[in-house]
Amino acid sequence: DTVPKLKQMSLVAYCSGNLTLSRTAVLRDLGEIPCMSLDYFKAAALPALHEQIDIDKIKQSLQHDADIWSQASNQWIGFAKEPRDLKLSKDMTFNPLLNIFDAVVHKASKVINTQAKFRFVSQPSESPLLERSNATCLDAYLLLNSNPDSWNDIVVSFEFKKGNGDMECKDDDKKIVWGLHHIMHSNPCHHATFGVMIKNTSMRFWFTCRAVMLVSKSFNFLTEPEHLIYFFSSLTFANDHELRWDPTIQRVCVEGKPQCDITVHTDDGKKLVYQIMRVISDYNADALGGHGTCIFKVCPKSLSGKPMQGAEPAVLKALQAVHNFSSKNMLKKLKKKGIKQANEARKYFLTVLAAGNVMVDGKIDGTDSLLCMSDLPTDFTSYPLPADELLRVRQTRTGKGLTPSFPCATSSAKHLKVHHRIHSCLVFEEVCQPIYELRSLDTMFEMLHDTHKALQILHSVDWVHHNVSAGNVLCVGQMGKLADLEYAKHMDSKTMHEVWMGTLEFMACEVKAQKYLF
Repeated sequence: DTVPKLKQMSLVAYCSGNLTLSRTAVLRDLGEIPCMSLDYFKAAALPALHEQIDIDKIKQSLQHDADIWSQASNQWIGFAKEPRDLKLSKDMTFNPLLNIFDAVVHKASKVINTQAKFRFVSQPSESPLLERSNATCLDAYLLLNSNPDSWNDIVVSFEFKKGNGDMECKDDDKKIVWGLHHIMHSNPCHHATFGVMIKNTSMRFWFTCRAVMLVSKSFNFLTEPEHLIYFFSSLTFANDHELRWDPTIQRVCVEGKPQCDITVHTDDGKKLVYQIMRVISDYNADALGGHGTCIFKVCPKSLSGKPMQGAEPAVLKALQAVHNFSSKNMLKKLKKKGIKQANEARKYFLTVLAAGNVMVDGKIDGTDSLLCMSDLPTDFTSYPLPADELLRVRQTRTGKGLTPSFPCATSSAKHLKVHHRIHSCLVFEEVCQPIYELRSLDTMFEMLHDTHKALQILHSVDWVHHNVSAGNVLCVGQMGKLADLEYAKHMDSKTMHEVWMGTLEFMACEVKAQKYLF
């Protein structure tokens, strides 16, 4: 199977509550990321440019505008000198970007007769609002026209440095990656996000989704303004789904508190709406790459948006997986083989009420719709991210759910291929309690006995679970149930997961060592 690679974001350092250590864990998991040409980045990562927008014409119009372009220096009016040579603070040095954004958007909006849907926020005096604790503050950001500023509405994060020395470059890399991570983690509506990093006159564009993080090659934003014009014009007038927001998740206000309604498109063509009551587990959404799994306790609603009277709560699991093997699939396989214990098997697995791929703009939603190119070009280079050594620290929780805590590290990952994922939702009838929350040893052993039966049934259809752990053994009344079948594989499968699957404390030592120990 796949060679083990521990995820630093599931270990002690990331969960310590220390911002520096958390950033380092994110960077070490990413390792090296693909660095792409500007042409590839525009074509693959950015929304398609409106057909009426002509970048060359906008550039020429701006260069004839004395309020935005200096004929003497032949560059943006706010940057008469290189940023490192200006005797101003960092915030004041890059504040003219606000005027550049407004000027570009004004020119483009006149062409297509459409108003911009977000604004440029420079020199934020405080961090944007977030429901959970937050100490992250960006240098600037593009934000949906909301009041007050919220992390949920940020489209693009910016990080600036006046100089371009080695230490400054590393610090900028750390901050831009952490900003992208923070946006992806804080809002279930975000399936991808963008960033801009400036070091003196050098600018790079960033993009991340659950499948890959990309960075563009650098360019001089003072002497090559067409790239920044393209970036602003592409994003400002894009539709919500082109901005990588999930339209099937809608934020609503319930008794004065923000909440989300999730629309599930089932495989049999139905459309069901569920409102989140609470988060059961979201620690798997921490990682920039991966399944981004979130589990919620939900209540069903009518399509008109009203709660359904007398309806029982359920559990909704949203994830982005390469494939999806659910208990419903397994029961179908049992029937096909003529095995009579299909009804017996139902006792040991979760009951699927609804399941289906998420539909966006009439298409199945996945990372291949976020990144328009399926494969990376052969000529891409690697962009190494700076990562300090991790220290041993006391663990605290950042997300909900059971988190592994084995304090060890491995070498950085190198991304050579994009492993695209399909976005899907599963709704289960049972609202369970994980075995690690039980306080009765007798009950625990009963649950483990039921789990053993579940594994026997799974093996009878020639599948292995691949991720048995204390978080996947659940208690419902007097029955134990085995959950998380998304990692399951056929016994004869020759495919390999792109990352190490499983929970370290419950993994066979031979798998970890990648050799037999007997």
